[in-house]
Amino acid sequence: MKCPQCGRESGEGKNFCEWCGSRLPQRNQVYYVSPADDIYVKQAMSRGLKLVLLGVVVSIIGGVVYGLVISSIANSSSEWSSDPWGTDTDPFIDAMGSLLAAYAIVGLGSLLVIIGVVLIAIDKK
Repeated sequence: MKCPQCGRESGEGKNFCEWCGSRLPQRNQVYYVSPADDIYVKQAMSRGLKLVLLGVVVSIIGGVVYGLVISSIANSSSEWSSDPWGTDTDPFIDAMGSLLAAYAIVGLGSLLVIIGVVLIAIDKK
């Protein structure tokens, strides 16, 4: 029998759901699903959709940062330069922190998308 509260399947002949503890309808009993339950599902799906969209935007921002860093490396001189302390630095090594930040931003965006999709999938059940 399917629980009207949590939607999970419980064994036949049981009076209470083994997952959430709510009372199960009897065999010929009709139960009412309130509009508030429908609103909750819509809000939960909306929350998941917002996370997906936020993740896409964050990933795009990370990609733009990555592209800007790569183009600045390509446009910089290929020769090493000296900093004020007299040490030589490679332009690629100088940009490594920015590249790692761009990777982290894209990773965060991807994680938000995954969480949003999981929330939508869970709330549809």
